[in-house]
Amino acid sequence: MATYKQWPMPDIGVVGFTGDEQVRGVLAALPENLDRKIVFGVSVSPANRLAESPRNIPKGLPSREAIGKIFVKHPRALNLVDIYDTGRQHLTGQMITAQSFGGEHCDGLRLGIPFPDPRALQGFHDATFNRHTIVLQCSAKALSDEKWLPEHIAWRISEYEGLIGQVLLPKEGPHTRSDGLIDVDFITRCFEAISKKTPRIGFGVSVDLAPEKLDLLYPILKRFPYFSVNARGFFYDAEGKPDISLVVKYLKRATVLMNEHRRSTIG
Repeated sequence: MATYKQWPMPDIGVVGFTGDEQVRGVLAALPENLDRKIVFGVSVSPANRLAESPRNIPKGLPSREAIGKIFVKHPRALNLVDIYDTGRQHLTGQMITAQSFGGEHCDGLRLGIPFPDPRALQGFHDATFNRHTIVLQCSAKALSDEKWLPEHIAWRISEYEGLIGQVLLPKEGPHTRSDGLIDVDFITRCFEAISKKTPRIGFGVSVDLAPEKLDLLYPILKRFPYFSVNARGFFYDAEGKPDISLVVKYLKRATVLMNEHRRSTIG
């Protein structure tokens, strides 16, 4: 079995970057003493993976030729290509292709595919000589199929031991209210089950974009100060244009929240 590239440290991430100037703008605005990786995610779907002409790429997605130019080499950057809406057939080949689009600064893939066949991930690692990491992003539907049972979910995730570096859970749970707030109790119980069943796999949660909603993670931080947080999607201004200032605000707020809690835990 392949051994995944060890997860370096907890991270804070955003997906949806479309140009290297956005990445460089974020890196320039963040403090140098961060103790977390910053995930820069670039989305790959059938729309931009298969389109032969840039004119056929939907708005908001980079062309496949442009993907590799978005990532920037930086000690705090974790550059991931995000794969969604893909069929399960030939998944290994699709992963290899997506990785090649990412170029020399791409660190790995994030799979938004409900519990894919572990053999496909094994094939990817074999073909790429175990040089890249994989993040498995679970949807609410995938967890619902496991009856929302943390032990069942941890067991499914354990099938990827040695194949993934991290699993991301959605903020939803069986007790999610109509206002869409984070199901703190469910996520905490899932983290407990995962940490016991597969201690070598990192874990995190996908949350809403509003920086002020990050404070809702505080109860989880009491138990797990080092989990990762990734935003659902990118940030846009009132005119629908990418807004790097909002990305920076989100990342700074997440960093402050987690650093404050870690210091209070140590103290």
